[in-house]
Amino acid sequence: TDFSLQDFKSIFWWEYIHRLLGRLIGLVFIIPFLVFLIQRRFNRSMIIKLLILLAMGAFQGFMGWYMVKSGLVNEPSVSHFRLAAHLVTAFIVCAYIFWIVLDITATKISNITVPTLPAALKFLLFLVLLQITYGAFVAGLKAGYFYPTFPKMGSEWIPLRIAESYAISGWHSLINDLTTVHFIHRWLGILATFTVLGIHITYRPSIPQTGRNVFDGLLWIIILQVTLGIFTLIFGVPIVIAVSHQILALLVLLMVVWNIHQFRQKYQTISL
Repeated sequence: TDFSLQDFKSIFWWEYIHRLLGRLIGLVFIIPFLVFLIQRRFNRSMIIKLLILLAMGAFQGFMGWYMVKSGLVNEPSVSHFRLAAHLVTAFIVCAYIFWIVLDITATKISNITVPTLPAALKFLLFLVLLQITYGAFVAGLKAGYFYPTFPKMGSEWIPLRIAESYAISGWHSLINDLTTVHFIHRWLGILATFTVLGIHITYRPSIPQTGRNVFDGLLWIIILQVTLGIFTLIFGVPIVIAVSHQILALLVLLMVVWNIHQFRQKYQTISL
């Protein structure tokens, strides 16, 4: 009831630009794709990859519609589950694009003698995607505005509300209670950081010099991301820092993907 016309105009502008950018991305993909396809610039493998990418982009657009639709039913706010799905699918599309770029441009890293490294990186990928999902939950529930302290949440390491909520809602509290979601998001970030640190300490001595820049970059970018997340909390979720935190989450994901691609046991570059 206290939402003015000017308030509505401000959110309408962001929504309108977001939708236009989504359509522009579609055009930027489909027009060159058709041109290069007619010119027979792609091999069979690349055509399959790009068709998968086209389907993923279409699904991402559908998820955006599905997310917005949830805010037009009982109350004017979108489901945090659908928000998370929309965000994660966007990140996965970006990661897949990056993988295709690496297939085209990357050079082979030889002399890798650590066969367990790819498995460790895949576990890290799962952890990062889970953390991104909980980050979207935090945003959707506006949980970041509560407990603006670190490392404790208020005066507690583990808020009593978490147990109370679990007693009432059971496992649903893990994805619906804002305190629980906030707590999980914090400590998943710490777990991801220590996982990267453990991978770095364990495998770096076996990494050839040509592969160390990307490998080292993963450690530094996740430390920066955690630091930015802490700043987002203690400064009350200012929009610039919060958006920077989200963008950096994407860069962390891409850096993990880059390392997985670089240190695969069997690797062969492809050409257009």
